[in-house]
Amino acid sequence: MNHHVQALESRRLLSAVPVAIFSDISTLQRDAAAFKAGLTQAVPVLMADAKVIGGDLHSLPPSAQNRALVAKVRSDTARAVATLKADAGMMFRVGGPKIGKAVTDALHLASHPTDTTAHAHLAADIATLQSLDASLSSKFLTDAQNASTLIGADLSALAAANPSSTKLQADVSKTQGDMTTLLAALQSHFQPVQGDFQQLLSDLGAML
Repeated sequence: MNHHVQALESRRLLSAVPVAIFSDISTLQRDAAAFKAGLTQAVPVLMADAKVIGGDLHSLPPSAQNRALVAKVRSDTARAVATLKADAGMMFRVGGPKIGKAVTDALHLASHPTDTTAHAHLAADIATLQSLDASLSSKFLTDAQNASTLIGADLSALAAANPSSTKLQADVSKTQGDMTTLLAALQSHFQPVQGDFQQLLSDLGAML
């Protein structure tokens, strides 16, 4: 008998929480997975392009300038990849538990709708998530754009230093095009995540 009562109480509790919140979480998880997959797929493309350009230089007369330029391309590419991975990891590592706490507090508020402390806890959760979204999302987008600008400048300097190498010029152009495409793809994958997150915040806020 008791387990029937508990099941009924559980259904009442869940029904008091907007179904949209659970839908928001599901959609956010799906879009976050697509974003992470897009970032993972971008890495080998960039590294392969850098390797091709390094190979192009082997066919040219050796020079300290070229060695320094290609080293900078490789270094900046590796640093950009590491930075973007770290940014994405931080968003999910920090944001995930915060979202979990907000949903837990929302469930508690649903079962105690007049509890002012429960209201305060959920309001604080929402404020924390808004702050995280503003700082972490901005950092990722800024770092992605900065990486594209920096590596693009490295490639342009390399091409300018070797104007007679048609293959190098073509490979530099391809790499710059790949970077533009990859950056646009990352931003495209990230936009739904941002939208999902804002929708979740809106639905959590509607409970206050």
